[in-house]
Amino acid sequence: MHASRPELELAFFELLSNAVDAAGGQPARLRGVWDSPTPLESRLSVEDDGPGVREIAERLFSPGFTTREHRLGLGLKLARRLTIAQRGSLTIEPAGPRGTRATIVLPKGEA
Repeated sequence: MHASRPELELAFFELLSNAVDAAGGQPARLRGVWDSPTPLESRLSVEDDGPGVREIAERLFSPGFTTREHRLGLGLKLARRLTIAQRGSLTIEPAGPRGTRATIVLPKGEA
């Protein structure tokens, strides 16, 4: 994979932080999957069992949008920007009736 390690670490941190926050103070149940859906891509998915994002999905990447007190609402916007800068994508979608799945797809670098 060809990517800037510090930028990707920050993007991953933002996704994990949001997933833990979704637990609302309860023990967080997270599931992570790292795979290669095609020979040219790597994919990381993080899934939580929080309340989900169905009603707010359109606003998730808007600067300043947050569902948490004392937060700035910049984490997901930053994670998406960092991922796009690495020629990748970041999507967030419902994970069943409850929970959320965030997926980063990145191009693989040359070996």
